[in-house]
Amino acid sequence: MKLDRIIAKDIPELSLSDNGVNALNLMEQFGVEHLPVVHEGKFVGLVCADEILSMDNPTQAFHLNQHEFPMFCLASSRHIYDAVKVITQQKLTLLPVIDAQVNYLGSITLLTLLNGIAQIQSVNELGAILVLEMNMHDYSLNQIAQIVEGNDAKILSASMSSVPNSTKIEITLKINKEDLNPILQTFHRYDYTVVDTYMEPKFSEDLKERYEEFMKFLNM
Repeated sequence: MKLDRIIAKDIPELSLSDNGVNALNLMEQFGVEHLPVVHEGKFVGLVCADEILSMDNPTQAFHLNQHEFPMFCLASSRHIYDAVKVITQQKLTLLPVIDAQVNYLGSITLLTLLNGIAQIQSVNELGAILVLEMNMHDYSLNQIAQIVEGNDAKILSASMSSVPNSTKIEITLKINKEDLNPILQTFHRYDYTVVDTYMEPKFSEDLKERYEEFMKFLNM
């Protein structure tokens, strides 16, 4: 997914004639700690709340402060995972998006980023989640897919993460079946380690049982 699909259009932009006090007010209003600075349609940098608080005179216009703004931004053609990397590494609350001529197009907020990831990972699709653990050299997505598809199911999304302090990895699969039992049996038959499963019917039953237990407790 390219960044032009998850741009938030409602984030305000600052001009060089703005000052730190005005910027802080807007940040508080929109719940962010960063805002883009734009001059004649061009992105010129990103202002941060911490930087404003360290200014000698935050009521003075930005262009009079001779302050250099960091150029944290990405082109609209870049992938959403590039945005995740920049936002997490730089600890940003939003990320400006530009075109090839450095024209400011809008910003990606944490909410639009999360919505985009949810689409990629098929979060809103019906199905269940299965987590496998294995050594890195044993990983074969082709074999995993064959096991899933051999049980008349499809992998909607797959992601990999490293297990801390080990050579193992976890593979998280979103599968288009709510009942994973046949698939689980096949994975066990092939000696795969199943770490966890999240199946909608089981979750609903557990939630119902806990609710009934809670109501019994209230009626004691």
